[in-house]
This record gives sequence, structure tokens and C-alpha cells, in this order.
Amino acid sequence: MTISTKTQEVIDQLRAHAYKHYEHNGWDFLVEAYEDYEIADVIGNATTLRGAIWKIMPTLKMKNEHRAEMKASCEF
Repeated sequence: MTISTKTQEVIDQLRAHAYKHYEHNGWDFLVEAYEDYEIADVIGNATTLRGAIWKIMPTLKMKNEHRAEMKASCEF
């Protein structure tokens, strides 16, 4: 997959945001598990950091909630 220059700029901004918020709301998933092409697929045609956050947050939220459920099921 070829990523446009503008999309790459937004991905770079999104990664910087993810590092800054690493321990909150599932941003660690983006840092640890996503390749640029996967991020591009999720954010689609977002041209701003805000737009990209808006598009990727439901995915990160779902993963973070699943992790919390798994963690809770292991605690007695």
C-alpha cells in the first residue's frame, strides 16, 4: 500500500500523540502493534490529527475495554 505524503504526516502526528498518551485509553496499542499502512487503513482520508484521532479512537477504545475485561476476569 502506498501512503500519500499528507497521510504520512498525519500518521507521524498520530504516533507522536500516541507516545505522549501511551498509558491512556489504549494508545499503547497503536505504538506497539500498528504499522503505518494499518493506521492509514483505519484513518482513511483524515487530513488532520483531530480527524485521525476521531477515526481511530473507537478501535483503540474497543481493544482497551477488551484488555480491561480480560484483566478483570483474571483477578479474584
